[in-house]
Amino acid sequence: MSRAKYSNERNKFIRAAQALLMRKTRAIQASLYSRLFQWTNNLESENQVISYSQRNFGAINQIIQITNSIPANEGAKLASWMGNKIMSLFGLNRQYFNSFIRYDFKEVDARAREKTLLRLGFDIQKKQITKGGYLWEVANTLNIGQSIAEKVNNAIGQRMGLKEFRDNLKNDFVNPQGLGMVERHFYTKTFDIFQQQDRAITLDYSNELGLDYFIYSGTEMSRTRPFCEERIGKIYTREEVDSWRNLTWEGKNTNYDPFLDCGGYNCRHKLDAIDAATAEFIRNRR
Repeated sequence: MSRAKYSNERNKFIRAAQALLMRKTRAIQASLYSRLFQWTNNLESENQVISYSQRNFGAINQIIQITNSIPANEGAKLASWMGNKIMSLFGLNRQYFNSFIRYDFKEVDARAREKTLLRLGFDIQKKQITKGGYLWEVANTLNIGQSIAEKVNNAIGQRMGLKEFRDNLKNDFVNPQGLGMVERHFYTKTFDIFQQQDRAITLDYSNELGLDYFIYSGTEMSRTRPFCEERIGKIYTREEVDSWRNLTWEGKNTNYDPFLDCGGYNCRHKLDAIDAATAEFIRNRR
């Protein structure tokens, strides 16, 4: 395949992985909601009104136990799955670079992988996350137990109807107007993680291979920022890309890095590294 087609293959992989990640988080959320709904059967009630009783207040501790099981089980599995998916981006990037430049990829791959593993906190030999790293934080910071416990505490104090409480609980987890509690956590922590890591891996390869030209790649949509519209398909030197740090536009990230953030928040574009010969060939063809 051509360089452009390999670039598109990476885009397809990234979109599919991000969509699958959201489906997996929804599955975790559905599982947790099911367990919590079953837990509501333990609440004492009188005429379908939650009782103000010692047993009900004591049952709140079970909420923490139920929610704490998520990081240790489903969260850890999800983080390891993310790590393995990100490792697949190396093969896709290698195919991309091999389409226009020949090199001994073993040493380059080893150095690039080491940088990515350090960023993620992922043990590729054991195929598991390491404590304290980025993926570990994703799996272990699902702090929703206390929030749910407070809702239960308030419901008991207000003598809320059992049906109303269950409806509120369902709305927290299965909200048709937006993301549920678990989805919001993972969305905040992992949104565009595959896009970000692909950009970082591409940059690592370009640094190792001494490539100083980049094509601003991606498609134009109705929501595309003017910043990106002006750059799509154009070739830039490393110095030109770096100069974007000094520009200002709507949607630019705090601590903006042009090689990792491109057009800013929610940007779907990327900088495909190319060598001088490929840059000259494309410019002459145009």
